[in-house]
Amino acid sequence: MKSDIYSPIKILEILSSVNSAPYYESQTSKLIINLLAKFNIPFFKDDFGNIIAHYKPDKLNKNINPIAFVAHMDHPGFEAISYNQNNELEAKPLGGVPLSSLKSQNAILIKSAKGDWVKGIIKPANNNTENKIVYVDLNNETPIKLPAPIVFDLKKFFIKDNIIYMRAIDDLAGCSSILSALCQIAENKIKANLYAVFTRAEEVGLIGARLICENKILPINTTIVSVESSPLISGVLQGEGPIIRIGDKQTTFNYEAEQILIESLKNLQSKNPGFKGQRKLMDGGTCEGTAFNIEGYKTTGIAFPLKNYHNASDGIYNKTSKIVEESIFIDDYLGGVELIKESVIVNNKINKKSPKLESIPNNIRKKLTESNI
Repeated sequence: MKSDIYSPIKILEILSSVNSAPYYESQTSKLIINLLAKFNIPFFKDDFGNIIAHYKPDKLNKNINPIAFVAHMDHPGFEAISYNQNNELEAKPLGGVPLSSLKSQNAILIKSAKGDWVKGIIKPANNNTENKIVYVDLNNETPIKLPAPIVFDLKKFFIKDNIIYMRAIDDLAGCSSILSALCQIAENKIKANLYAVFTRAEEVGLIGARLICENKILPINTTIVSVESSPLISGVLQGEGPIIRIGDKQTTFNYEAEQILIESLKNLQSKNPGFKGQRKLMDGGTCEGTAFNIEGYKTTGIAFPLKNYHNASDGIYNKTSKIVEESIFIDDYLGGVELIKESVIVNNKINKKSPKLESIPNNIRKKLTESNI
């Protein structure tokens, strides 16, 4: 790439340097826009703050259908909303925060009226989780402009034993892998009809992706690849490569779209027999692929096997889970970048007709008819 500073790991570290929560993605959005601008990749923001980059060199074959890689900029957090009659600052969860965070004290960062992030703690509201309200105690008297975003006070980024730990891998790893692949494709002038889409408010109902579908921003002949960090489930292992995601908790995806990833994985393994990849129905959660799938787009997905999903050490519904950093294996992440790049090349060549099985030989037909008793 132009500089080592734009390596896949460095881009992920850059995105991790700011805080993001549903509806409060502006800092992450600015970083993504800066990187797109540095590589002269055309982009625009829709009316809702989603970022849509479109890389399409001149003189591109008109028969190449677009392929879009989609990831979201937000991560579950809280929103400070009001002061109660006892002058206690109240907050509500945004997205699937661990249940344990509603029942115990946890260190947080809250955005102040000045725009910086100050330390505090959240604690249960009268030990009642039914209304999903928590109280916020600040370490000082810093003014807070309501509403205000809150995130867990965890380490933003570090690497240990070839494992990446972050406060918000979901879905910054998706964003950074798409960015890294896109920048490399642009730098190497690979011909492609490629969209990179960075959405808002995924964690509270796939909102950004649904609005993109509603406003028909992407052509309906676009192949959609949702890029996510997805919780570990039975049969999925960290260190065994990125996952070709055949569906999520709500829907199964499209076979023709998946074949682009299957063919790409085969190509990568033919070049490098040690290249790893997995294929699985990742039904631990619902991803943005479902929003596009339901609206008629040919959809598939790439997932990074994620430990400590949504910062819960033992599952988000376990009342005793500790609040910790999420983690993925470096090689799984780097493999995902390579899979994205290769799938763009395959998309230029793959047969767009529906896949067919091999024809049945006449001798087999004869054997069946003769044995039909």
